[in-house]
Amino acid sequence: IAEKPDPDNGSNNWAVSGSKTRSGYPILANDPHLGLNAPSLWILLQLQSPNVNVYGFTFTGALGVTIGFNDSTAWGFTDVAIDERDWYQITFENEDRDMYLFNGSWQKAEKVIEEIKVRNGESFYDTIIHTRHGPVVYDRNFLGKGDLQNFALKWTGHYPSEVQKALLMLNRSKNYKDYLQATEYWDCPAQQIVFASHGGDIALRVQGKLPLKWREQGKFLLDGSNPRHEWQAFIPKAHNAFQHNPERGFVSSANQHPVDSLYPYYFNVINGVEFYRNRRINKLLDPMQNIAPQDFMHMHTDDYSIKAEEILPLLLDSLITDELHAAQKIAMEELVRWDYHFDPEIKAPSYFSAWFRHLKNLLWDEFDREDIALDLPNEYNTIKILKSHPNTPFIDIQYTSERETLTDLINRSYLAALEDLESWKQKNQLDYTWGNYKGTCIIHLARIPAFGQYNIQVGGDGDVINATKYNHGPSLRMIVELSSPPRAWGIYPGGQSGNPGSPYYDNQVHNWIDGEYLPLHFIPKRSEQKDLIMLEQNFTPTE
Repeated sequence: IAEKPDPDNGSNNWAVSGSKTRSGYPILANDPHLGLNAPSLWILLQLQSPNVNVYGFTFTGALGVTIGFNDSTAWGFTDVAIDERDWYQITFENEDRDMYLFNGSWQKAEKVIEEIKVRNGESFYDTIIHTRHGPVVYDRNFLGKGDLQNFALKWTGHYPSEVQKALLMLNRSKNYKDYLQATEYWDCPAQQIVFASHGGDIALRVQGKLPLKWREQGKFLLDGSNPRHEWQAFIPKAHNAFQHNPERGFVSSANQHPVDSLYPYYFNVINGVEFYRNRRINKLLDPMQNIAPQDFMHMHTDDYSIKAEEILPLLLDSLITDELHAAQKIAMEELVRWDYHFDPEIKAPSYFSAWFRHLKNLLWDEFDREDIALDLPNEYNTIKILKSHPNTPFIDIQYTSERETLTDLINRSYLAALEDLESWKQKNQLDYTWGNYKGTCIIHLARIPAFGQYNIQVGGDGDVINATKYNHGPSLRMIVELSSPPRAWGIYPGGQSGNPGSPYYDNQVHNWIDGEYLPLHFIPKRSEQKDLIMLEQNFTPTE
């Protein structure tokens, strides 16, 4: 299987209304989960002009601020795990591939010659064939056979994009109406855009260019010659899922399925949809009152696992304890006492993660094939099957002659996990506490070890709010209170300089590890600074 983006690429965002906060103003939080690299993906800045004053995080070379706030509004993003790509098999008239079949007639293909310049060598020229379904990505150049040849990629990212216009309008936004107008221009990739304003509004909208498909269209390979297999239209943006000032007093998203069965359009989510972080966020936010920004700082580093809570009791109940030796019983007792927090200094998360991984491999060994690339079912459905369908035919080990039971698989995977951990300990000369076993690292883009950081002792896991994994996790954390002027805090695992010799290359990493934040001082425009100076002159420390 070719390397793909991390399946856990995602984010958390939420906003609470002033009715739930100590200050009476809305508070917004966002932490996008991406690769942990050095130099950092993000840069923090404030931009001012006669008609703009905006602060936040952006990409090097991008226009404006991507995730941030101004004196009236704040916004952030999480990914919508909707399928925005489909594959169409193209039937060409002959080897020249000048004509392809569509709706009973031959259509002319467009050929574009791309020059790929080679350092210290001659340029390489590649001919890209374009069809009404998009460019032919997989063809004879990939040495494919039969059904693997001549597939065109239809993707919303191939359409002209107005994302930059949406961002610049968000930078200037003053109220909920401005937010609605700005997000109309957001097309690809589809995002859940969270919003809060000084005026008291909170909102969350699914925004993007969402293909309007018949049920299960695009789940499998499509016939490029059949006009019925084309995208018929896009879901009207006015019908996108949204929340605006809900009665519960908060909005939130964490890459979960954004709509329910009552939604009138087919909404096919890809395998990366999330099942645990969103429930933990909502469970924490629902009873909270008198919220201060510090409460959200604690939430960002929350490492409680609903996944472990839901499956570990079943695993422990199935262990045959009288066959365990002393070390195996000690590990079991640690798991019994575990409170489901993925803290870096304890071993229980390592026991659980290794155990569940080995169990999944035994359960889904039918998917381990050399003739076809298959992804394992996601962990939510795995747990559902283990708890509700203990007699499914998949509960069997293919390479054995007998038929195993679920209890057999659970006990065998437990012993294999402990052996695996001991081997890891000997190989790495480290104890397998969760911080060591997870081994979070920030890797230099050129893979120069001295310019990165390794074996960072930090908690979290992919399925908890603090979704910090090996080389992936919260690429920034931002919290904004929409007071006047706004108060904000932020942190990211890097620094403002891309020069490894600078003290500002990675000076924020330890704050990020410890869950600490830097205040983001919002500087008023020059015309407003006179009032600020007068305010500072009358300010005393006790105030």
